[in-house]
Formats: sequence, structure tokens, C-alpha cells
Amino acid sequence: MSERESSVRSVNDRPKKMGKSSHLALYRKYRPETLDQIVGQPQVTDIIKKSAAGNTFAHAYLFTGQRGTGKTSAARIVAHLINQTEYSSDDIDIIEIDAASHGSVDEARELREKAFLAPVAASHKVYIIDEVHMLSTQAFNALLKIIEEPPEHIVFIMATTELQKVPATILSRVQRFHFKPVPLDVVADHLAYIAEQEGIEAERSALELIARHGGGSFRDSITLLDQLSGSSTITGKNVEEALGLAPKMHIQTLIKSIAEHDVAAVIKSVDDLQANGINTGSIVGQLIDELLIIAPENPKLYGLIENLLEVTKSAAPAIKLLAVLSLAAAKSTTRTTVVASAVSSGEDKLATIIEKKVKSEPKLIKPDISATPEQRKPERAPASEKPVDKKTDTAPEVATGQPPAEIVWQDILEELKNLDRPAALATLKFATISYEDSTLTLYFERAFHRKKADAPNCRESLRLVFTKLYNGTPRIVVATTAQSAADSKDSLVAGVAAIMGGGDIVREN
Repeated sequence: MSERESSVRSVNDRPKKMGKSSHLALYRKYRPETLDQIVGQPQVTDIIKKSAAGNTFAHAYLFTGQRGTGKTSAARIVAHLINQTEYSSDDIDIIEIDAASHGSVDEARELREKAFLAPVAASHKVYIIDEVHMLSTQAFNALLKIIEEPPEHIVFIMATTELQKVPATILSRVQRFHFKPVPLDVVADHLAYIAEQEGIEAERSALELIARHGGGSFRDSITLLDQLSGSSTITGKNVEEALGLAPKMHIQTLIKSIAEHDVAAVIKSVDDLQANGINTGSIVGQLIDELLIIAPENPKLYGLIENLLEVTKSAAPAIKLLAVLSLAAAKSTTRTTVVASAVSSGEDKLATIIEKKVKSEPKLIKPDISATPEQRKPERAPASEKPVDKKTDTAPEVATGQPPAEIVWQDILEELKNLDRPAALATLKFATISYEDSTLTLYFERAFHRKKADAPNCRESLRLVFTKLYNGTPRIVVATTAQSAADSKDSLVAGVAAIMGGGDIVREN
């Protein structure tokens, strides 16, 4: 084993750290000092270990990836491996530059001039340039030539969180290594190791919550652990309070209320969370995290997730959140008793209480194109004594004659085709319907189709077909998909939608 390989120590061989009385931050105390101590980045460390073993280092490296994944730590370790010096030693030939504060063209030119000077004590002069994307265009141009053809004693190790800002001329002249977000279970294991070393009592569920909040960043996660280390025992509740999160049980209850189409419970849950100081962004983030877990088994939830992503972009995110969740809960619920309160903006509250006595949800009907016309037709009701006059029928939208107890939507579409009503057919084929108590409700996804279906000529065509097939006409209602004909404009859902600029939930004439 070479001298360089022998310097790679296992995390279990880490020398004992300073005591808890030290004020040194935990993320600094447990910063990796060897390649093996860089956790969760084997795609980087394995290749660099081989380079170290054969002493075949490149002249320029670029480490990319999100914050807190080990880029700067790896750069320092590689610099000491190149110079064959101990990590803890003060190597004056390793120069660290923060591009965020030293990114001007003049400083880049000064660096280029000094780079040609030979190293003082080591074999190489290693420049570590952190946040390299912060260099100006002129600074990149000043360094381009030396990065392309550096003296043999020069090595550049650059790190960035924003790869897209690094010019292509630089990218083509470096070896690029990407540091991936660390899996949550790996972060939680590492936090458990640190807690054990520091004598910190912590529940596993709390460590997992810290890791989830850290988003794959060791530094963020360790910093939060350090913040909570003063607690006798770190629990999930401690973490939630420190981060301003809603209790997980409350979020799961909110999702359950949405699944059960309980609009009143959804509104109350959101109102309670905001009253307890949980901001809208935190509620949205936690909802998305929980929904992403169950969405693969119910892909329709991705639509709700997409809507939630727009909440924080709204001018009034509290109202937007209320509208999104209320509509999601009301979806496919046509009749319910609603007791609602809506949060308008900031601490202002708009309260609305609506109660309706309603019937059970009607069955939605989609055309069955597999059955024959004879198989689809139900038994027709006897002819009305006073059939509707097709030419002069201008009565309000009420049921006439004796409409049947059941209808076959595909027969209606075929009859529209037979009667040469292409405009009505082109619109009504997009409808999902429910039929109950002589009321035909037409549900449409798009506002364009709702407007066409609401036009007099389309309604007239539909009444004409009903008269021919069933000797009577129903009351016709045009509605948004999965919204009830009973959810009129004074309902909670329509009220919230009206606040958001979309109050036209149900139309009937």
C-alpha cells in the first residue's frame, strides 16, 4: 500500500474530537479529513483514490452539486493528496479563493501572474476556487489560457453549486465530478453517529426528519442537529417546533379529509394550522412531501401536487391554498353539507357558513361504445299526453313530459349524429354526465366546452334528441367536472373560486 493510500482512513478510525465544551460548530468538527470520510459520494471518491494511488492527477477539476454535499471538503483533501501533506498541516502552497468576493478581472489577472511562480515547499501549487460561477466573464477569460495550458506545478480545483453559469470553454478543459444529494437514510445514519460521539440523545424518527429537512445536505442537517443538541432528548416535536412545521399527524389528517371529500374539515385544518403560526409555505411543502409518498399508487394526486406548487407564487398564498384544497376535496363530491371558513390574506379572515339539505351523489355516466344500440337502450317511458313542440319550445330549463328513470348517453350522441347536429355532437362528446330526478348534469373539464354546451342551439339539440328518444326533456345543468349541480354560486367551493377569479362553477338556465 502506498503512502497516499495509507492516509485514507475509515470513519471509525477518526481521532477523538474536542469535547462538548468547545464552541466549534459540529459541521466543522466532523468535516471529512480523508476520502473515506466523505459519505455518500462513491462516484467521486473511488476515481480520485485510483488517481492518488497512481499519482495521476489532472491539472484541473470542477466539483459540482448542491450545497453541503462535500465539494469543498473533497477539494481540500485532494489538494493535500496532490502535495502529499497531512490534512491538518498548514500547506502554504494550497491557496483557497472565494470567487464570490474575489471575482473581478483584476484579481483573476493577479492570480494568473502569481501562478507561474514555483511552489514554496510542496511539489505543486494548488488553487481551490470556491463558488467559481461567481467569477465575471472577463475573469473567466483571463484564466482560460492558464487553465487550458497550465505550468506543470499548477493544479486548479474549482467548486460550484450552479454549473449552468460556468462557461463551456472552462467545462471542456476540466475533469468534472458531480456530488449527488445524499440519501436520507445515509444522512440519518451519519447524524446518529455524530449524536453518539457527542452524547446527544435523539430519537431515530427525529433524525430522519432532520435529514429530510436537510434535503440531502450534510451541512444543513448537522447544523440543525447542533441547534437542537441542548435538548435533553431530541424528538420529532422538537424538530417540528424548531423548523416551524405542522405536526405530521395534522398533515396526514388534512390529506385524509381531502380523500374523504370533507370540505369543512379541510378548511378547519388549514385555519387551525395558520392560527398556530404555521406559514403557508411550510404547509404546502409538507403536503407535497406526504403526497409524493402515496402518489405512485394514485397518479391523480400529481394534479393536486402541481396545483400546490403554484400556491407560493400567488399574490395571496393563503387564499390560493384554501382554494386548491377546497376544490380538491370537493372534486367528485356533488352534494354535501358545507360549513366553511376561508382565510383571505395575512391575518384577515373571510368567514362563510353555508348549509344545504341534499341527496346522495348521482352516478356519473360515460358513453359505452362496446355495447350495441339495442343492448344500451333502456325501457322507454310512455309518450307524454302533451309532447313538447320542437319549433316553439322556449320554456325555462325545467323537466317536461315523463323523462325516463335511466338514459343511455351513447344513444343520445348517435341520435345527434343522425339528426345532423355536428356542432352539438362535437361539444357533448366531451361531457361526463350524471342523471337523477329528471336532471341531466353535463360535466366538462374545459371552460370552452362548458360555454358551447350552455349555448341555446346546443341545449335545443339536446332537448330535441330527448323528445325523440324518451318522449320528454330533462332539466339541463352545465357544470365543471366533478362539481355538483347543487353546488350553486353561494356554495363554499364556488365562493372560494370566485375569490380566485374563477367563480363560474355551475351554470343552469
